[in-house]
Amino acid sequence: MANRSSTAAFQAEIIKEQNQPIHLVEIHFDSPTGVQYLTDAFIPVTYSSNTYQPLGYFLSFSNIEETTDLQVSSLNLNLTGIDQVYIRNVLEETFIDRKVVIRKGFLNTTDDSLIANPIIVYQGNMNTPSITESGDMSTVSIEVANQFVDFSKTPGRFTTSESQNQFYPNDKGFQYAPQIIKDIVWGREFDPGTRSGGGDTDTGGGGTIIPDIDIGLGNEISILITGMNFTINPSGDVVVNSMANNYQVGYSVEVTGAIGDYAQFIDGIHIITASTADSFTFATSASPGSIITYQGGAEVTVDDEPIAPGVVTTVDTNIIDIPLNEPEVFTVDGWITIEEIEDVGGIDETNINDVPLEIVSVDTYTISVAVTQDVVITSPPIETNTAVDNVVTINEVDHGLITGDTVVIAGSTAVGGVPAVEINTTHTVGAIDKDSFQVAVTTDPTSTVTHGGGTSVTINSNVPKPPPISTASGSATVTNYLSDHGLIVGDKIKLSAMAEVGGLPLNLINTKHTIASVPDANSFTFTVSQDATATENGGGALGTINTPVKATSTALGGGNKTKIKYKFDESLMKSSNT
Repeated sequence: MANRSSTAAFQAEIIKEQNQPIHLVEIHFDSPTGVQYLTDAFIPVTYSSNTYQPLGYFLSFSNIEETTDLQVSSLNLNLTGIDQVYIRNVLEETFIDRKVVIRKGFLNTTDDSLIANPIIVYQGNMNTPSITESGDMSTVSIEVANQFVDFSKTPGRFTTSESQNQFYPNDKGFQYAPQIIKDIVWGREFDPGTRSGGGDTDTGGGGTIIPDIDIGLGNEISILITGMNFTINPSGDVVVNSMANNYQVGYSVEVTGAIGDYAQFIDGIHIITASTADSFTFATSASPGSIITYQGGAEVTVDDEPIAPGVVTTVDTNIIDIPLNEPEVFTVDGWITIEEIEDVGGIDETNINDVPLEIVSVDTYTISVAVTQDVVITSPPIETNTAVDNVVTINEVDHGLITGDTVVIAGSTAVGGVPAVEINTTHTVGAIDKDSFQVAVTTDPTSTVTHGGGTSVTINSNVPKPPPISTASGSATVTNYLSDHGLIVGDKIKLSAMAEVGGLPLNLINTKHTIASVPDANSFTFTVSQDATATENGGGALGTINTPVKATSTALGGGNKTKIKYKFDESLMKSSNT
């Protein structure tokens, strides 16, 4: 191995008979995921202000060979038993030609600190991926090649959207070229030997030949949101959902292409009786007796123009309904992406647009998706106990302090009867454990508070990271702490990157949960399938929580250019030959 300007400490460590080698891996996914920092160590490792999340044996790669030749080299990067976010990124094809950097380093054998500095042993770009599943475990394997692979690329233009857009930026003629695995013959193709002389009748083999297009499992399709566009009121009035509506009262419109039980009333020429920014209304002689929603079909036109129905939000939920004519191509627990959508129902477009959305239900004319966001877990860090006089406890994961250290606490409110002025000052650290330390105050606590002080507390100008989870021995109820969470009983959340706590296995913690209770604005509980074996505060410092993003109103909206993008499974489609 070349020196690569390695430090003296690194060189001394590498020649030791016993050492702790590790690797630090950077995977540069696109936004919103961004750069992922991973390590094959079994503890978090911080380097260059970035924390590399531990995967242990679940992170591996093939042998790295060093040569002086200018040649293409590659390796396989393997991620086993990982969070679904990495599989999702691979499936969404956000990895092609993205950078991967692998560094080799060593941990100090006495305190597990990182020995300065790790060196780069491989750098390249991601290429071909593969996903294998065994039982409940998935493995993503990604081929990574160095920069010399670019010299082996064939120059010229290709039948791809990227190549075409270099010359014609707005041309989408090759948008779905990768999905076509059979040749398509455009125009007439014939064999002169199969035509009879003097006439225009084909006797065989002639005509336009357009074979079936096989769209394999996992190919990506993007379609406009169309679907059942009408609501029929009991009075017979028909409301047409039309984003960016330009029709006015008194206008005459012709509707064609409607399907369903009330198509005969919808098709035809009508006079508009009411109009809003996103809809217009006309009267019919239909008498449904109750409100009928999402009638019409995907091929409906108004004055020969298609209409876009938009999406529907429901107040105080994170569920968005998307009207579609053939929702059977989608499955519950599948994923879609919505493109070119605008704010709707109080949900900001950044929470919806071009982010993965999980399908939670598939109905006759709609699919429903859940809008969520990842939140870094925080909570008030200060604890008081009436059984302990003149002391407050500061909860902070891996604080690294020792007894006698000096700390400056600021930004706290009064906690448990202890005035804020006694907390917000310079303290000498007293009793400690791994994730908490105590400081002395003058006033005895008058009440026991587990998470107090507010959300503006700092320690030596840094925002502390309290343990996010607590367990009680013999109980299956887990308490999660999150400042101003806004959650209610029944909400769905998902925890990720939590450390073990209370003797509970990680697979019971890092998964989806339903909120069982909400003790206060900064905590909630959920239950797991087995009792904890210890009363403990823990969960580590790297945890995140996926929470619902709820609409503030029931609304129809999103704009008239909204599209959905999804992975196409041909087995779920109706045969074109039936």
